[in-house]
Amino acid sequence: MIFQWLYILGFNFFWSIDHRIVVDQNGQGDFTAIQPAIDFALQRPDIHEIYIHEGIYTEKLFIDSLLSNLTFKGSSKDEVTIRYTQSRDIWRCSHPDDYGAAVINVKGRDLKFLNLTVINDFGSTISGDTTIYCPNAFSPSADNGSKEHLNKKVAKDSHQFAFRSFPGATRIVWENCSFISDGGDTVSPWDVQNGLYYMKNCTVSGHVDAWCPRGYALAENCVFYGKNKHALVWHDGVADKNSKSVMKNCRFEGDVDFALGRYHKDCQLYFFECTFGESMADKPIYKAGNGTLLHGHRIFFKNCKKEGRQYDWYANNTDISGDQVTFEFVFGDKWTLNDN
Repeated sequence: MIFQWLYILGFNFFWSIDHRIVVDQNGQGDFTAIQPAIDFALQRPDIHEIYIHEGIYTEKLFIDSLLSNLTFKGSSKDEVTIRYTQSRDIWRCSHPDDYGAAVINVKGRDLKFLNLTVINDFGSTISGDTTIYCPNAFSPSADNGSKEHLNKKVAKDSHQFAFRSFPGATRIVWENCSFISDGGDTVSPWDVQNGLYYMKNCTVSGHVDAWCPRGYALAENCVFYGKNKHALVWHDGVADKNSKSVMKNCRFEGDVDFALGRYHKDCQLYFFECTFGESMADKPIYKAGNGTLLHGHRIFFKNCKKEGRQYDWYANNTDISGDQVTFEFVFGDKWTLNDN
C-alpha cells in the first residue's frame, strides 16, 4: 500500500527503477487486485511487468488494445489462480461482442502470461442445461412480443472461455500456465489475419475445441485434456495459406473416447513427437460443417505414439523432423523471440 500512497503524493520513483508493479491480496504490494494494476499500467507505458503474489483472484480481466509489452507473472501457477464464472451465451444476451465473455479478455499485443492458473467454472455452478431470458435470442420470424421466443438454452458445457483474445492481440506468450474451463473454447486466441501465439509448458483442459487458435501457433511441452468425447483441438488458418498450429512434444489426454481434433475452414495442424493417451478415440481429425476448402485436408504427424491400442491414422506423413520445428519454422520472419 505504501507504493500507492507515494504515487498519490506524486512520487513514482520505485516504478521508474524496476518497471513493475506488485499485486498482493494481503496489502503488501501496490494493489490488492489485478484489474486495478492493469488500469494503472495503461496510464504508465514504462510499466513492463505486473507481478502477482499467491492467492485466488476472483475477477475478470480486461486488457485494453493500448496495452503492449507487458508481462503478467505469477509467483507460481500452483499459488496464483484467477477464477471467474462466465458463460459466453449468457454474456452475449446483453452485450454485442465477446469482450467480457472470458476470464481474461485481451485486445493488447506483445503480452506474456507466466505462472498462472486461469479457471472458468460456469459449468460447475449448474446441475444441467438451463434456459434464460435473452432479448438477443429474438427471431424476426417469431411471433411479436412472445416471450417464449426470447428464451435461450444455455448448455452446461457451452462456450466458456478462460482466455479470449481479439484481432490486434498478437505476439502472445503463455508459459507455465494452466487454463481450465467446464465448457468449450477454453483458450481462444482469435486473430486469423495476424495472430502469432506461443505456448510452452502449459495445461489446457476443457470441452470441445479447448485449444483453438486462429493464425499461427506453436505449443511445446504442453498437456491438453478433453472433458468429453468432442474434438480437443481446432485451428482456423483461412486467412493465410501458410498459417499453422503446431504441437511439439505435447500430451493429449481426456475422458474415454475423446476425439483429437477437427476444423471448419482451411487449416494446418502439425503434431511432432506427441503422445496420445489410451482413452483417445479411433477417430481421425475431421472437417466439420459444409464450408469449401481451398487447400485440402492438411493434417500432419511425425513420430507420435499412443498408449494402449494403436491406430494407423497418426502414422508419419511428413518429411519434416521434430528437430526442424523451431520458432522460425512456425513463424518465419513474422516474429522472433526477441520481439517480445
